[in-house]
Amino acid sequence: MSSYNTFDSARAPARGSTEEDPNQPLLSTSNDAALHQVQPSRTPLPKRQLFILFFMRLSEHTSFNVIYPFVNEMVQRAGKIGDPKAVGYYSGLLESLFNIAQFLTVFWWGYISDRLGRKPVILLELLGIAIFMTAFGFSTSLLQMIIFRTIAGALNGNIAVIKCVIGEITDETNQSRAFAIIPMAASTGFTLAPFLGGVLSRPADRFPSVFGNWQIFVRHPYALPCITATTITLLALIAGAVFFKETLENPKRWRWVPDSESKPQAGATISVPAPSTSTSTSGPLLLEVAPTAAPMSIRKISQDPVVRSVMIPYLFLGLANVSFESIFVLWMYTPLHSGGMGFLPATIGTTLSVSGLASLLVSAWIFPTLQRRFGTLPLYHIAMSAFPIMALCYPIVQKAAEIEGRRAAVIGLSVITALRCIAGASFACNMILVNASAPERRSLGSVNGLAQMVTTSMRAVGPGLASSIFALSLQKGYLGGQLIWVYLFGIGLAAAGTSFWAQDGRQGSRCT
Repeated sequence: MSSYNTFDSARAPARGSTEEDPNQPLLSTSNDAALHQVQPSRTPLPKRQLFILFFMRLSEHTSFNVIYPFVNEMVQRAGKIGDPKAVGYYSGLLESLFNIAQFLTVFWWGYISDRLGRKPVILLELLGIAIFMTAFGFSTSLLQMIIFRTIAGALNGNIAVIKCVIGEITDETNQSRAFAIIPMAASTGFTLAPFLGGVLSRPADRFPSVFGNWQIFVRHPYALPCITATTITLLALIAGAVFFKETLENPKRWRWVPDSESKPQAGATISVPAPSTSTSTSGPLLLEVAPTAAPMSIRKISQDPVVRSVMIPYLFLGLANVSFESIFVLWMYTPLHSGGMGFLPATIGTTLSVSGLASLLVSAWIFPTLQRRFGTLPLYHIAMSAFPIMALCYPIVQKAAEIEGRRAAVIGLSVITALRCIAGASFACNMILVNASAPERRSLGSVNGLAQMVTTSMRAVGPGLASSIFALSLQKGYLGGQLIWVYLFGIGLAAAGTSFWAQDGRQGSRCT
């Protein structure tokens, strides 16, 4: 198995070294002032590993986001809901249960990966996602949709593990470029998935000459996009099984013990020379394990001040992002005269794809350059500040579209798309800060699992709460129908404000 240097040379031994201390703080600064005067050369990226990680994360984003162009319509049909204004309650419930399930399991996926390895956890989750997202596409009732979507949420813990892997195969000189693959995968998924969901939903109606005689797609009009997304997931699973290399160093130390010797007590460290090929033994040889110390507990990790400084803004980032995302789709689906934009599923898919493509360009080319020039924290503050500005744009764009028509709608959506791209850069910044906050390298999986647990706690309540407030704004007319935008502005402001609490663990503030 290949060995990787996770962090810069001022903190970690050279790539491939076996003298690494697992208790060493991950991102502590060196006392040698001369090191600060030398600009380290940029370490080449492990491109094959990163490409496999990108593909696996892309497949997950495709599977989870392919439903958005048609989910409101599917909920309305499967749930036999007559009032389109009430769809928001149920679609919000569906997404909240997905995130509740993720909240309950994501830390443990990271925790398990710290012990069993990254690869088996990633592959197991991909297999489960493929199974249950296919089942979601064949759902014929709202209850079935809820069950399958919730199980898929419980299997959505790979993001924490993939972040660990990137931290283990990169160092400070190339980390910003490497972590950019996660928002790149998200942006590509947000580009591809809505296109698939919009174009392939109801294929018997949209393409009768091709699918009109396929009764499976007549009875299950939303199965084809889910099957297509599952195919991509299975390809990622195969690629990961064949080409992905395990990055977690094996915590078990093996020793040869002849069976004639007394068996040591469990957990004891034994030291027996390996047998020579010229020496015969009286029987088969046994393998004994000398376990190493376990990673830090979740309690100790959560008490670290730098970890806390990063987790608090991440909590509000999760709430803001999922609330804005769920309202964006619902806002586009709601009729124009009711306070939305009145787009069809195909148009929603196209809009989301364009937005995802723009985010991809930002993640691939603009973010790494800005991060190297201005630093992670300043960029984090700017990106988080886009949320409250975006909240103010929604009602303005809707009113302009209602008065001026299509041209105003296109211009307004372009502005919102630009703000979505800026806000999306906050995730790449946060990934760097989370890995930098880890107190020790052997707890990297647990720290990332905790980070995902924190943000999914808000993602669990965010969609349902935002969707319900949106529905109440339209049905009851609270604040003239503007209550939802006041709410989004408030949480956006909270996200922007708490971002100034964050500390960068690479700047000497780590606790040793």
